[in-house]
Amino acid sequence: MNLDQIPRIKHLDQNNFFLLAGPCAIEGEEMAMRIAETVLKITDKLKIPYIFKGSFKKANRSRIDSFTGIGDEKALKILAAVGREFDIPTVTDIHDEKDAAMAAQYVDVLQIPAFLVRQTDLVVAAAKTGRTVNLKKGQTHQMRLLVGDKNFIQQQFLEANTIPDRYALFHNFPNPFNFSTAIRYALPERQKVTLRIFNILGQEVITLLDAEFRNAGYYIEYWDGQNRFNQSVASGIYLYWLEAGNFTEIKKMTLIK
Repeated sequence: MNLDQIPRIKHLDQNNFFLLAGPCAIEGEEMAMRIAETVLKITDKLKIPYIFKGSFKKANRSRIDSFTGIGDEKALKILAAVGREFDIPTVTDIHDEKDAAMAAQYVDVLQIPAFLVRQTDLVVAAAKTGRTVNLKKGQTHQMRLLVGDKNFIQQQFLEANTIPDRYALFHNFPNPFNFSTAIRYALPERQKVTLRIFNILGQEVITLLDAEFRNAGYYIEYWDGQNRFNQSVASGIYLYWLEAGNFTEIKKMTLIK
C-alpha cells in the first residue's frame, strides 16, 4: 500500500510504522468519534501515521443471528464524518463487488479481508474506484497485530523464524519516550554483541549488553531510562551504540519526562 497516495495522512516523514485502528464494526457515531479522538491523540504524540478503521458491515459471521451492522449507508456516513471531524483518512472492509463503488464514496482506503484477497473480480472492482486498496493478508506475506506485554511481543517476534541478510540497528520505538523504549537489531550470523547507552556528552549511562553471544536473528532490548546505578536519568537526547563483530552503529533517541 502506497501511503503517499492516501489523503490527509500525517507523519509520513517520521520513519514509523503506520496504524489502522478503530472499532471492529461501526455501532454508532458517538463511539466512533470517541475512539478516533483517543487513538489520534496517541498517534499524534508518537508521530505515527494513522488511518481510522471501522467495518460498515460484518459479513464473515459464524452465526446467522450475529450482529452485522447498523445499516450500510448509515455506517459509511459515520466513517465519512470521522474523517471530516479529525482530518484523518478512513478505511473499511468490503466483501463483494457492489460494496466497492458504494464504500469508495465515503472512505479513503478500501480493505479486502484475508479470506477474500484471491477473489479477482473483487480486487479489480476495488482498484477501479481509484481508492487505495489494502489486501489484509497477501498470498506470500502475512501481517499480524500483536497485543500483550513486552515479553509476549518479544517472544512472538523472535519466533518468526526469519534470518536477516545483514547487520542492522533500527530506530527505537517509541521515540520520544517517557517510560521505556525498545531497541531492535539484526544479526545475520552468531556474534558477540555489545549495546551501550551514552548521554549527549558522550558519557556512558548504562551497558545493556556486554559482549554477549547471540545467534543469527532479530533481537529486542529495552531501556527504562535508568543508569547503571538504577537511577532515573534526566530528559534529553541519548545515543545507543551497537557493536557486533566488525559492525558498529549509533542512533539517537529522546527521553521526555
